Amino acid sequence: MPDSFAYLSSSIVRSTIWDESSDVRVLFITMLALKDKDGCVWASIPGLAHEARVPVSVVEKALQIFMSPDHYSRTSDEEGRRLEVIDGGWRFVNHGKYRRARDPEKRREQNREAQQRARDKRQSPSAESQPESARISPSVSVSVSGSVKELPCRAGAQRPRPKKPSRTDTACDDCQRLVEYFNREAGRQHPLTDRTGKPTAGVRLIHARHTEHSVDACQRVIDDRVGRWKGDAKMDEFLRLSTVFRKSHFESYLEDLRARGPSKSGKAGARAAEMREWDDKLGAMIDQVKSEKGAERADRAIITEAGRRLGEQGITPPASERFTG
Repeated sequence: MPDSFAYLSSSIVRSTIWDESSDVRVLFITMLALKDKDGCVWASIPGLAHEARVPVSVVEKALQIFMSPDHYSRTSDEEGRRLEVIDGGWRFVNHGKYRRARDPEKRREQNREAQQRARDKRQSPSAESQPESARISPSVSVSVSGSVKELPCRAGAQRPRPKKPSRTDTACDDCQRLVEYFNREAGRQHPLTDRTGKPTAGVRLIHARHTEHSVDACQRVIDDRVGRWKGDAKMDEFLRLSTVFRKSHFESYLEDLRARGPSKSGKAGARAAEMREWDDKLGAMIDQVKSEKGAERADRAIITEAGRRLGEQGITPPASERFTG
């Protein structure tokens, strides 16, 4: 998992979370550090216990606290609940509120940096401020249609720079893989580039959505639309990149997924069932190892040993990556 930046407001020390035990507070901050740009934490209960270095029983109790109404919460959304269950993990209910609170400060910092760069550029000595003798170098001879023409060369004169490719001149690796994934699941043949070698309009739409949302969010929308539209007499013709990844459409599809909660069918539902089955087996094995060692808490060594034993039995965790070669 690549490193990410988690916004932590100082107001947390005045919230009801701070009245909980130290293990609960550690778990909450751990989940803040693990969430993605959409406010989602993708993990199992034993996985969270391992990351936060707290017992599995503490994680189970703390999650109930985070997902329960809080009468004293300063956020009225969802009756003060902090988390909601999603397919494959949990989502912070008030993620959008704190993201919007951080963005204005981020923009102000960017403006300050831009203004400082502009001041530095104005204060740096330019070629025009140099003496004429320093700016004029010996002329060079250039042949033009058989004749020789003298052209003076000025020191510091800027040569035309090659145009830098824009961010959409080439499709990023994730965008290419998303197109391939869409084509495979939807049975389509959307190309990556047009006749000029530049990304198609559909790829540019994917790139735009990918800058706003995670790859996993894009995949979940693809899975949902394919499951609903593929083979449908009316909707199958709309199963294309320009429809699914248009900004207004994509946002409504994603909101619909969040409102419906964990999927009960299709790939997302199967993935959730596999994760629950793995959690059950890992939890049972952890209890067995704890009993053998006479331990009260499941530390990292016990969780690792439980995973090793399951592996020897041919039981492995479900893959978190849905791309296939």
